[in-house]
Amino acid sequence: MPGALCSARCRRASEPHLGLDRVCENIRSVVLEAAGGKPVAAIGIGTPGTYLSAEDALCGSPHTPVYETPGFIGRLRAAFDVPLAVDNDANCLALAEYFSLCEVSTVTFWP
Repeated sequence: MPGALCSARCRRASEPHLGLDRVCENIRSVVLEAAGGKPVAAIGIGTPGTYLSAEDALCGSPHTPVYETPGFIGRLRAAFDVPLAVDNDANCLALAEYFSLCEVSTVTFWP
């Protein structure tokens, strides 16, 4: 069903020490695994720090500096070719908590 939410939990190390291409590959495989063979309509990413869309750069990820490479989110967008939203992880957590208490089948959030 278009717009259905995926609630699968999948984990994989992003392996930032192996470079940005590996990180993007690992994120892509986790998303596809979570989708369980169903089409992916959109992706939301929660990240520590702040995403500066004009620079296509993350700031404030001191434990994973490779994520602060300009163009990282652009690479992910290109890898999936679906809408991809990025926000602070605490904001994403608050939205998830709120919507987990609601009877909804689709959630769309564009800051």
